[in-house]
Parts: sequence; C-alpha cells; structure tokens
Amino acid sequence: MTALRLVVVGLLAALAAYGDALIAGAATTASGWLMALALVLVLPATLALGARRSRGTSRLAVSVAVLLGVVLAAGFGLALGLPDLGSNEPLWLGLPRRAAVIVYGVGLIPLLFLPWAYARTHAGTDLDAATVADLADRCAALQREHGIRRVDAE
Repeated sequence: MTALRLVVVGLLAALAAYGDALIAGAATTASGWLMALALVLVLPATLALGARRSRGTSRLAVSVAVLLGVVLAAGFGLALGLPDLGSNEPLWLGLPRRAAVIVYGVGLIPLLFLPWAYARTHAGTDLDAATVADLADRCAALQREHGIRRVDAE
C-alpha cells in the first residue's frame, strides 16, 4: 500500500511540474525539481508494485526499489544542482556534465543491478508445460466461441 501511495504522490508532483511549466510558459527550476521528485517516487514504487506477490513484496524487491530511488535522487539532484556554465561546460565521457550524470548515472547505473534483481525476484514463477497447454486450450475455445480465425493457421 505504501508503494501505491508513493505512485500517487509522484504523479501529483509530475502534475504540479507540468502545471508550473504551463503557467510560467517554460520549464522553471521548480518544475525541474518537481519532475525529478516525481520520477524518484514513481519509478521505484512501480518496481515494488510489479514485484508484489500474494504474500507481499519481498525484502529484495523493497531493497532494490530503495536503491533505485537513491540512485535516481542522487543523479537528478546532481544534474539539477550543477551550475549552468553555458559553452564553457566541461565534458564528462564525451557529454556535458549534466547530460553525463543523467545518461550514465540515472540511465546506466540501474542496469548494473535491476536485471539481476528482476531475475532473483521472479525466479520460480515461470509457466510450466501444463499451464501453457491449458492457456492454449482456453484461447482456442475463446476463438471458437467468438468466431475468430487465425490467418496463419491455414
């Protein structure tokens, strides 16, 4: 339930960011920080909701969601907090500093742990042959019931 509340608060922050930019006629510093807050709340909370099982969310999923939130908060905070140096902006790994923080920090660092966590969280939840066969039978029954013919079945 906490994750769902975080999604709602994050979406309200995104709405406020868009509203601020709309009223001002352009993105402002406040709208940037509000959107960063929205992403920091919504993305990890969505991850936690997706990993939820009937018995609740695993500790691993919660830990990874918190880690993702920390990485996002650090990345967006650093990117928004760095001063704008205009054309004198130094390059980090070929990109202006703020763009490098977003691409490498927010974009690539989560790739170091999210696939592993997804595999660990969903281990043992794959479909067995009997379940796949049952699904195929039920789909075929629905197709017959509604008069749907597959084009490639001919």
